[in-house]
Amino acid sequence: MPALPSISEWLPSGAVIGFGLFLFGVVRSDLKAMETRLREDLKASETRQQEALTSLETRQQEALTGLETRQQEALTGLETRQQEALTGLETRQQEALKASETRQQEALTGLETRQQEALTGLEARQQEALTGLETRQQEAFKASEARQQEAFRAMEARQREELREMRAEQRADNKALNEKLDRFVESMMAAKAAPV
Repeated sequence: MPALPSISEWLPSGAVIGFGLFLFGVVRSDLKAMETRLREDLKASETRQQEALTSLETRQQEALTGLETRQQEALTGLETRQQEALTGLETRQQEALKASETRQQEALTGLETRQQEALTGLEARQQEALTGLETRQQEAFKASEARQQEAFRAMEARQREELREMRAEQRADNKALNEKLDRFVESMMAAKAAPV
């Protein structure tokens, strides 16, 4: 029966133990450095994402402000044109009344009949002009609202697309970092499992 090896042959020598401790310290330092770099990369990614969101909110606010300004300018111009149309209508009405008074002085016969007909026609024209003006005003306001809705929908679509792209980039960055970390841990596990 062969003799069993002594306990001293089973235990590693002091040099092997010292080298193992040195290797463990190096691996631990590399792991800490890798963890620090990964944390810095994640912080930088979060910072870029926050800056992009802030810029996007700023552009959205500027676009909304410009849209409100254009809407206010359009309403102001519409009110101005309406006032000018009413002023012109009143001027024409005054001219028609003066002409009617002149004809009354020139011809007294049948004056009341002609005056009534002139006033009736004038009121009809005035009503038609007001109706047409209100119709044009409503159409212009509807067209302005439609353009504003289209611009807002386009802006929302662009914002959603930018957010999707940013989230996809963040997921890709996180996936790449996780893959690097997994490969590093696997290599360290393989190094620890390899015989000395």
